[in-house]
Amino acid sequence: MPESLVGLCRLSSLAVPFNRFMTLPLVTAQMTHVQVSDVEVVSLAGNNIERLSSDELTQLKYTKHLDLRLNELTLPTIDTLKFAVLEHLTHLDVRDNRISELDLHVLRTLEHLNCERNCVVSLHLNGTSLRILAAASNREFSCIIGFVVLLV
Repeated sequence: MPESLVGLCRLSSLAVPFNRFMTLPLVTAQMTHVQVSDVEVVSLAGNNIERLSSDELTQLKYTKHLDLRLNELTLPTIDTLKFAVLEHLTHLDVRDNRISELDLHVLRTLEHLNCERNCVVSLHLNGTSLRILAAASNREFSCIIGFVVLLV
């Protein structure tokens, strides 16, 4: 992707589906930084992304909606623990991937999760903000939803 896209500072949504990306394009990640642009919604659906590195996730820190459906993601727990940097993420779509264990307990701002049509057997979520969970067409799985209670 051309680096000149970073200059589109008023862009609020970036959709680059079905481009055969195997990793997150650096320009895409850079565009979500609040000092560079207003992009809060990123769609990378239908690419060939297998993993998200720590550096890529750090670049997506300010993303609110992330669409990763129809990729090749497996998301082992060691990778999803890195999602803690996505402190503004409210919507995550990872349906139609190859995910068997999904541990997103570090995402306390997550309101909407779609993880349908994977092979999920274990799902661990933070329920503090969660409003919508779509998890149909997976294997029979266990689900742990934790809540954080703050005493003041």
